[in-house]
Amino acid sequence: MCESYSLRVSAQIALHAIIFLHSIALVHSQHFRGGALQWRKLEGNTVSFLFSATFKRSYGGFSGTGEQGYPGRGDEVTLSGQEPILFYPGISESERGRPIHLTVTSVDIMEDTFQGFWTTEITFP
Repeated sequence: MCESYSLRVSAQIALHAIIFLHSIALVHSQHFRGGALQWRKLEGNTVSFLFSATFKRSYGGFSGTGEQGYPGRGDEVTLSGQEPILFYPGISESERGRPIHLTVTSVDIMEDTFQGFWTTEITFP
């Protein structure tokens, strides 16, 4: 039973990861440069997610403390398009999505990009 449950949770996590990355690509098709969603099992049914990504720095939807008001190292950038990008773990129908706030870890002025990460923990039933 434990192995079956583990496979079911892994499949659920993989499906949500695919949907999440697809929504990022759709909303930021001209600004999203690449990324990865990783997860690891913690105690019990808790899973830690780590999303790391690269975006075009000069996109008008991003601002921060960097040169010309663009995102700078250490800034927190909220991902959004016409609407905020939310992370839905899929635990319940009434669940609210979690906004994604990337912490900027590096900026490349020559390539006009910045990289950042976001983490969250989800406990599955």
